[in-house]
Amino acid sequence: MSSPTEAISPVADLRRITTLDRATLTLLVQQAVNSKTIQVVDWVFEQVQGGIQHNTRVYRVSGTGDDQGGEVRWSLILKTTRWEPGENGDGVTYWEREALAFQSGLLNRLPVGLGVPRCFGVAEYPGESCWIWLEDLTDRYGRQWTLDHYRWSAYRLGQFNGAYLTTTPLPTFPWLSKGWLRQYVEKCAAGMEHLQQAWQHPVVKRLYSDAVIHDVFRLWSERNIYLAKLDRLPQTFCHLDAFRGNLFICRGADGQDKLIAIDWAFAGQGAVGQEPAMLVAGALGFAEVDLTQIPQLDRIVFEAYVNGLREAGWNGDREGVRFAYKVSPALHFGFPFGRLDHLTAMDEEQLEAIDPTTSRSLGDELDFMAKCFRLVLDWVEEVRQSS
Repeated sequence: MSSPTEAISPVADLRRITTLDRATLTLLVQQAVNSKTIQVVDWVFEQVQGGIQHNTRVYRVSGTGDDQGGEVRWSLILKTTRWEPGENGDGVTYWEREALAFQSGLLNRLPVGLGVPRCFGVAEYPGESCWIWLEDLTDRYGRQWTLDHYRWSAYRLGQFNGAYLTTTPLPTFPWLSKGWLRQYVEKCAAGMEHLQQAWQHPVVKRLYSDAVIHDVFRLWSERNIYLAKLDRLPQTFCHLDAFRGNLFICRGADGQDKLIAIDWAFAGQGAVGQEPAMLVAGALGFAEVDLTQIPQLDRIVFEAYVNGLREAGWNGDREGVRFAYKVSPALHFGFPFGRLDHLTAMDEEQLEAIDPTTSRSLGDELDFMAKCFRLVLDWVEEVRQSS
């Protein structure tokens, strides 16, 4: 795919979406509903997610169709990713990785444990963006998982990672991420430099409180020690963003529950134990589980993941798995990814203004995140004490 001289705005993609034609949609919908005779009648689209990466948008395209006189309702997910300059194929946020993963067939050949939504097509717009048309998934258990759902999912992640440690060769495509966490941490250098200058600012202190700031600086000074140890652990193929928001429990064709993962934009090699850390860190950071339940969730997820590894036939060092599981969340979330100007520019009035969509203030959010930082930093301390 060719590369323009500067990043493309989302306007071109929006224009294409608003001018989608019936013939194109009909071919996609026929795959989605498994019918060669359905014809699209009407459709609408809505943006359902902006994507954490600023160059990514997710839309739902839905409508009705006529299948030999019967009305059929249908929906598809469209994920668009715009070209980004300066990112290597194995880099942290390589914009084309997920599209290539679907096009290569890699995601259609995953071992037991983890699956993907059906992909109905990948469209490339050279020098601009790529589109991925996907199945619109619904979790069988809704948005609120129980601890048993987390246990079941962690076990499946263990089976998935364990297969690449035993019977399934690691994929070697050049566009898969390599050393994802190390690269991510390196990109936090500017943020840490600014934090050293701004941590006494009253708004910054709501996030990096006195209870956490010195441990954040200590972790930063030790980061290369931990990253080097992660590099020495057995490496497996990972999704690398397997938190609750990217996972669905769906009923398979055989009537059994399947764990399905969306958003493979970070996929690549990672240390054994790194994958399930996101499951717990995501539950913590997105308040999917009450803070008081996190210690129990921590134990449940780790034990289930190890059991999944054992089921896959991997009988390696449990302590190494524990190390990656405990250290990865702090390295991933403990450092600011960029400068903190958005915080230092705020005053108390802005900080305490209530967001009508959440009924919480930004100050409340910062206080909550400070508690999350304290927990993940305590996990690092657990590793230090056991060393």
